[in-house]
Formats: sequence, C-alpha cells, structure tokens
Amino acid sequence: MFWEKFLGLCSLKGLKPNRVAAELGISSGSVTKWKNGSVPSTENMRRLAAFFGVTVDWLTGNSQFRTQQELNRCLESWRIGSTGDFNPPYDFCPLLREPRESMGISAGTLAAEIGLTAEQYLLCEAGSDPITWEQAIRLSGYFSTTPRQLMQERAAGAAAMPVPAAYRLRMNEWERLCGTDAFGETQPQQTYFGKIMTRLAPMTEEEQKKVWEILRTVFGEEEGQA
Repeated sequence: MFWEKFLGLCSLKGLKPNRVAAELGISSGSVTKWKNGSVPSTENMRRLAAFFGVTVDWLTGNSQFRTQQELNRCLESWRIGSTGDFNPPYDFCPLLREPRESMGISAGTLAAEIGLTAEQYLLCEAGSDPITWEQAIRLSGYFSTTPRQLMQERAAGAAAMPVPAAYRLRMNEWERLCGTDAFGETQPQQTYFGKIMTRLAPMTEEEQKKVWEILRTVFGEEEGQA
C-alpha cells in the first residue's frame, strides 16, 4: 500500500522515486526495499509526509484523510457536538460493530457504502480514524436509522436493534418515515419510529419481518418511480 501511494505522490510532483529519496537524503537502497514491500523508518516517513504535504497516518494507511485540512473539514462537518467522553467523529462508527457482527455483515460491505477499503473501515470502527457526518448518515441509513437515533440509544444504554437486511427500507422511504432532511437532521416524526422499535424488540424474528413488510408496503414506492 505504501509503495503505491509513494509512486502516486511522486507522479503528482513529476519526480522519480530515487530523485525524491536523494532530495531527502535517503539512499536508493531504501527505495528498492520499499518497492519490495518494506516501509520507511519512522523518521523517513515523517520526511516523506512533510515533502509531499500529507499526513503520516494517511501515508501509512492509518487514515482516510490525506492532509490535515481534510481531517479538519471532517471534524467540522459534524452537526452534533461531543457529550461527556463521547466524541462523535471518532466514536460513532464503533457503535455499529455489534449490529454489523450480529447480522453477519462484513466490514467490506459497510466500507463500500462510504467509499473506504475494509481495512480503512475497521480503523474507523476501532475508533482510530474519524468519519465524516455524511459517512455517518450513509452508514446509519444502511441500518434504517439516523446518526442521532443511534447516539440517543447509546445515551439511553440501549443497543441498536438491527433491521433484517432483506427488509431494510430504501433510503428515500426511510427519510419519509423518519422525517429526516438532506443533512440527516431528525424531525418530530422520529418519535414514532422509536415507538415502533420498542414494540418490535420483544417480537420473534418472523414477527419482526412481517411488521417490516407492512412498513415497506405503507411507505414504499412502485418500482421505477423516483
């Protein structure tokens, strides 16, 4: 992964890898080792990151954000502030681990929803890398809920109840049901969904499926309609 990123950065600057290494006082032998799969030392990684104007975490594959500016925009995109020891950009994604695993959903599946690799998603799920507000909305939509609803359930000490994958409402149907706007802000209708979830909790899986089928019928659309 490092070598591919390094080559791409060199290409953007119009420089050969050995030329970059020479400018930074790094031997050509080190470049050969990188090409064969090794990674730079901590000091050389810092030099390379500074030279290309990227973060060390991005260069090592530990962050999806190439620059500090991109990371800052991610943190600023959140419409919900920190509460107590809960820092939404970093702590939201870990909320999805339990429902994801209980439903047998792979990390790669959720990663694809927000344009990440499975490895990058797992870093987010571990709380090591933040996600944007838009990514939180997309991930919540996969489970037919919203970021606010998930965090409210956490605050109440309740585990998020996953919706069977075959019965998930399409995103536009869900927005009408919950009354969410384009930014994921929740309207008063959300309380109705909370009541529905409370009623569903003690039901068997088969009973839950029947209820979701009814909801799909009530709030769904004919195929082909916008």
